[in-house]
Amino acid sequence: MKNPDDSSSKMFVLAIVAIVVVGIGAIAFFAVQRNSAAVAEDQKVGAFTADGVEFPAQVSEEEFINTVQPQALEIALPPYQQGVPDAAIGEVAPELSGTDFAGNVVEIKADGKPKVLYFLAHWCGACVSEIPEIQEMLDEGLLPEGLDIYSISSRYQAGAGNSPEIWLDREEWTPPVLRDNQTSTAFNLYGDGGTPYFVYLDGENKVVYRSSGAIGRERTLALWQQAAEGTLRAASVQPTPQAESSPNPNATTSTDDSTATSAESTASTADSDEGATSTTEETTDTSVAASSSTIG
Repeated sequence: MKNPDDSSSKMFVLAIVAIVVVGIGAIAFFAVQRNSAAVAEDQKVGAFTADGVEFPAQVSEEEFINTVQPQALEIALPPYQQGVPDAAIGEVAPELSGTDFAGNVVEIKADGKPKVLYFLAHWCGACVSEIPEIQEMLDEGLLPEGLDIYSISSRYQAGAGNSPEIWLDREEWTPPVLRDNQTSTAFNLYGDGGTPYFVYLDGENKVVYRSSGAIGRERTLALWQQAAEGTLRAASVQPTPQAESSPNPNATTSTDDSTATSAESTASTADSDEGATSTTEETTDTSVAASSSTIG
């Protein structure tokens, strides 16, 4: 005859084993989910086309000098510079077609709708502080109807930490993300404005406004509204804080836009992250050719 105590002990042990197995499974599941956004090192940058010109994800220095650089110079916007009127205003920006970290196609083209492009760097302190704030505004439904947002993951630095695809996934970033290539060609095509760098375009892909640096919630909302209404003009916007320079001393950098100085601006200013601006350089590159320094 079986001892009831023995049966109870066995059931207890089996229950404990089941709980442990379920716990291990849950931990493994969440670990996989947390790292599901991660991609291989060579997938953190991507190939893309600009106005139909193909720019590979990675190139040698010789290929860059002989092929990429001359092609880029043909279609690039004027460099973004401090203290002078923005020569890119009214210029048609290159149409971009590339992919995000999951391989989905991302196209930024003249589609009749105004848009803002955010150029982001994963190592940039101002970008890291600005992205959650922008996403919060999007989650609150504050993006004006008719205005589109795109982002470009650029200036990738291996070993700098905060891998771009994991970072943006962690922040639950919803705008489309186009991967720039190894030499940050898309960033340079649009004027190389430091990071975070944002470019406002009208429905014909003409540049309406460019600037850089973390600007805060109130100012961002004002810019969004003006862009959606078609009233955004460089002269109606006050200067932004300085953008953050690259950890690579040879990489291209630039500072904030000071061409817009009207005291009657409807867009208010906000301080950028103090740590994000402390390393800003005071100069800006004058051509796409400067991006060759990021190779190697």
